[in-house]
Amino acid sequence: MEISHGAFTASDHFLCTDELEKRQEIAIQLENYIQREVSGFRIRAEDVSTILTVPVEHFEPGRVFSVYRFEHNGITYHPTSAYYIKRYLDGIAPLCKHYLVHQGEENNVDLTTGQRVTQISKLSPELQDHVPTRSGTPASDSESDPYMSCTWDTPIFRTNLKLDDHVRDREEEAKCLERDGKTCVVLGTANPMVSHIIPYTWNDTKEHNKTTGDIKMRAPGLFRANINGATSYVCNPHELGGTDKVWNMMCLHSELHKLWAKGYCAFKHIYTERCDENKSKVTLQFRWMPQIKKRLGQEIDIHGTGPGSD
Repeated sequence: MEISHGAFTASDHFLCTDELEKRQEIAIQLENYIQREVSGFRIRAEDVSTILTVPVEHFEPGRVFSVYRFEHNGITYHPTSAYYIKRYLDGIAPLCKHYLVHQGEENNVDLTTGQRVTQISKLSPELQDHVPTRSGTPASDSESDPYMSCTWDTPIFRTNLKLDDHVRDREEEAKCLERDGKTCVVLGTANPMVSHIIPYTWNDTKEHNKTTGDIKMRAPGLFRANINGATSYVCNPHELGGTDKVWNMMCLHSELHKLWAKGYCAFKHIYTERCDENKSKVTLQFRWMPQIKKRLGQEIDIHGTGPGSD
């Protein structure tokens, strides 16, 4: 990955304003569809955030949030089970929390030894409260869904117990510093810290690797790219530290990284230009994130007729 300092360009709207009505209709369809199998289900604030921001193609026939049956080339594609759509929605908040918690741990690594100063527990109490659990999975649905081959509260991902903890790769960090000119890629300031895009502590220990694998496999609707196809890097059961590579690093001012870890700012992928067999140029857009009232778990009136519609 090659990073260069480009000229400032104003960003577009955080949400696709021309899709808002379409996405509201999708939210209504999803709520009605899920209510057929889950009595009393209501769309919550985090579900609305998902519906407003994930790639719109995820709601098309044959995709993860599809509620339609369709035929193509003589093959009939059935809609995703309402129960699983709910589970996929439930899995996104824990994954986002998992990302921010571990992104913040970048500041807790001893720069001389590469070892973590503090130990992250398996799941923070706040995260644990929102990890969905269930007592059973219908056999017919389990067989048809690659993500749900066992009960929801059964660990899906396992890591080789003989693996040693991974220590930060200083050679890879040196490559990052050289590539970025030893300056923050956003501010251009000197003496930056090397930050990981996919958090370093997602896969530095067996426990972290297992937790990352469990959580990410429960949120297939969040990403445009197939992150499960990148398992050999993100959470490989046979190797730790797969993302501790220069292609997953960039130089940031230490305070900017702290803001990133707290959700005050983010980087949006714009496009990737392939330069040669071993190098690509990735264009990212820096964005300040909206600071809104925390509404995790709050039911939302998606019809716009009540106090929860704002």
